[in-house]
Amino acid sequence: MPKPHFILVSVAVLVGMFAVGCSKSVPDPKVRFLGYQAGIDGSTQATFEFRNPSQSLMICQVKIQPSDPGTENIISIPAGGRSTDTMYVKQTNSVALSVTVMRLVPVHQFTVPMP
Repeated sequence: MPKPHFILVSVAVLVGMFAVGCSKSVPDPKVRFLGYQAGIDGSTQATFEFRNPSQSLMICQVKIQPSDPGTENIISIPAGGRSTDTMYVKQTNSVALSVTVMRLVPVHQFTVPMP
């Protein structure tokens, strides 16, 4: 029976990365509404542009409010870069976009062999 192979990141590196990650405040992404577009099937799509002012990768959970099933996405915005996201909306009145910035803190890295 083969044993799983693990590559562990050293504790000193983890503590250093965590300390650096906690000491810096991460700026919020800049979000711009680009507009609505009608789909062929009669659905409406809202398109947003996200700009990352920080110098590290940013992961965000974006959700249309009031929420409908399927109106939640996870997007990545490169360091100093931009990303666009298109989401379906059922109504265009009183719609808002909720953005949650995920904090990236490396904990450990491991490799799992394929059978």
